[in-house]
Amino acid sequence: MIAALLLAATDLCATGAGLAVATDAGLAVGEAMLGEVRPIVAIEASPDGELLAEAGGLAGEYGSLRLWDVTTGDLVFERQVHDDVIYDVAWSPDGGTLYTASADHTVGVIPASGEGATFLEGHSDQVLCLAVAPDGTLASGSLDRTIRLWSEGECLRTLSSHTDRVTCLAFSPDGTQLASGAADRTVRIWQHDIGRMRRIIRDHGGAVLCLIWSEDELLSGCADGAVRALDPLRARVDSVLRRHDDWIRGMARVDGALVTIDASGVLKRE
Repeated sequence: MIAALLLAATDLCATGAGLAVATDAGLAVGEAMLGEVRPIVAIEASPDGELLAEAGGLAGEYGSLRLWDVTTGDLVFERQVHDDVIYDVAWSPDGGTLYTASADHTVGVIPASGEGATFLEGHSDQVLCLAVAPDGTLASGSLDRTIRLWSEGECLRTLSSHTDRVTCLAFSPDGTQLASGAADRTVRIWQHDIGRMRRIIRDHGGAVLCLIWSEDELLSGCADGAVRALDPLRARVDSVLRRHDDWIRGMARVDGALVTIDASGVLKRE
């Protein structure tokens, strides 16, 4: 299935109420639009699928975070968390904490109640992406080309190998490996607990913008419009699953089907 939203898109994810898509007209969940038009950069559903975090803001002015109940459509809270735009948002495995990646060089740590935010400092440039392991370890990727690993508010280690900004991250389902995608057109596989890079997967035609790592597959979405199936063990691209005519902005598995959306708002579902 191919659907043209005719709207610029920034992200998508699966929720308990259906597919959520962030566009320049606002946030759509299933058939409903939530809230008014505003700058949205990233969305992420809670582990139980009942809540949806929406992050964005205006560059150089503020970074905003909203939390929605996707069943009722009610706004749970809205907070201006950062002094600059938020590029990514992620949940802790228990759904009790939200993490935000901001252009102000920090990672926000926000209880799901919306109160008592704290901040992780260490990156020397804008923080662009986040991922959370099953054990709660947090990874952040930055314009400074590094990945930082965090636990209980402390930086465990810094991973350095990419030659351009780190744009996306994904932990393996068992949490033992971390995949990082970057503007250097590579995906790198890390044994993050010892800080060692294991493999480099090349053969991408542009910046790697999103990653999905499930039990059966590691997929990359790229600025050249391609969605690729990767083999993390043999460090190679196995196949190109589909192509868009614009940057891949989001990927999700919904009821077993792969759903992808590009920057022009074209959504494809197998």
